[in-house]
Amino acid sequence: MRMRVISWNLNAIGAGARVAHQVELLAELSRDINTLIALQEVSPKHHEALSRFFPAASYACSFDLRPPRRYDGRNRAMGCAVAATGDLHLGSRQLVPETPLPERALVANVHLGNTQLLAGSFHAITGVGYKKAKPIMFQAIARFLEDCGLPIVFGIDRNAPKHDRWPLSASEWWWPGRNEEPLLFGEHAPHNCRDVFLDYLGSHPDELERAKAEYPNGPLAVTHLRGPTKIPCRYDAVYVSPEWAVGTVAHHFDESIWELSDHALVTA
Repeated sequence: MRMRVISWNLNAIGAGARVAHQVELLAELSRDINTLIALQEVSPKHHEALSRFFPAASYACSFDLRPPRRYDGRNRAMGCAVAATGDLHLGSRQLVPETPLPERALVANVHLGNTQLLAGSFHAITGVGYKKAKPIMFQAIARFLEDCGLPIVFGIDRNAPKHDRWPLSASEWWWPGRNEEPLLFGEHAPHNCRDVFLDYLGSHPDELERAKAEYPNGPLAVTHLRGPTKIPCRYDAVYVSPEWAVGTVAHHFDESIWELSDHALVTA
């Protein structure tokens, strides 16, 4: 089965007029091919627009499972969504158990004829804002991936690593010496899901050398500019279980995307 995967942090803050343009772009990129879409920082306005555009059988949002509540505050008004196009249809939906801010860890069953798989959209909470809760979230997602029992594809805003390098063992994590980040993203992660961009670079040595030459100390690609000094980082990624082969991977972060979000749109 051939399909496209899109992962994008939509930037919920001040969404406003950007929402319609973001939905239009997603529609354009998913036209004429089976596509799984994983979205992070979905605001209530995004959810409203996406619900109008995608049929109910093709769209799931964490707000439908855990709506924003009184006293939640702004950070709880950021959900995740999964959408499917073409011959792909969504079945049951769930939030990953035991996850802090559960609205940021959505999984849906996906059906293509008799084939079944899982699609996930995850948005890691920040260590600056939530400190000990962030590693607990990584542990919960890692447990789910290890036990899910089906092929899975997921898009994620990782808020990690601190410095993304080649090989993966050379990457620098936010908590050196601790295991929560490598448990989910490391080369020996027990769930066996792979970062598709690392797969792609491993089979395209010219691209790898070009990435290393552009940023010798990392990242391998830029998907976000971190903090007030705008440090380039690769927070946004697509992961797949071992059943999948990887074709192309692209990080769309040109001026047109920058006008719509502060994160790159990742396609695979």
